[in-house]
Amino acid sequence: MKIPSLIIAVLTIIATSCSHERQISTAEANAQFEIIQRRSGISFAAEVRLLNHGDGGGRDASYGFYNWTVFSPSQLVLPKMKETYIEKGYLSLPLEDSIRLLKVTAKGEDFSDAIQAISSSWETNGYGFGATLVRTKHGDYLHLTAGRVK
Repeated sequence: MKIPSLIIAVLTIIATSCSHERQISTAEANAQFEIIQRRSGISFAAEVRLLNHGDGGGRDASYGFYNWTVFSPSQLVLPKMKETYIEKGYLSLPLEDSIRLLKVTAKGEDFSDAIQAISSSWETNGYGFGATLVRTKHGDYLHLTAGRVK
């Protein structure tokens, strides 16, 4: 079963509304990056920072829902969407709406030099993923959601 983008967006809003600001330790960040890379297939350079993560709380753990927000000073490469009507493998998103989403999970980050916003969704390793990426002149901000494909 495919996870529609709308469902991923709704789950993201619910999850981000349940997140809280806290300091993320290096060990915790490393563990989360290992999970993200293993499940999603996205590779990260060493200088990437984990800004936020969580499961939104209150959901059945069997759904495997999780979300992460990361910053990378170098450009990130997302898996491309397989739908043939999607030009270049990614959906272009309204920049202001995408920044609004990221401001919830990346509090205090600077989006004043944002250039572009794109989205992708894919399935791998038993999970469905939805990604919103905002590219700025100083790096990429990625909000990634995952849920188990049932």
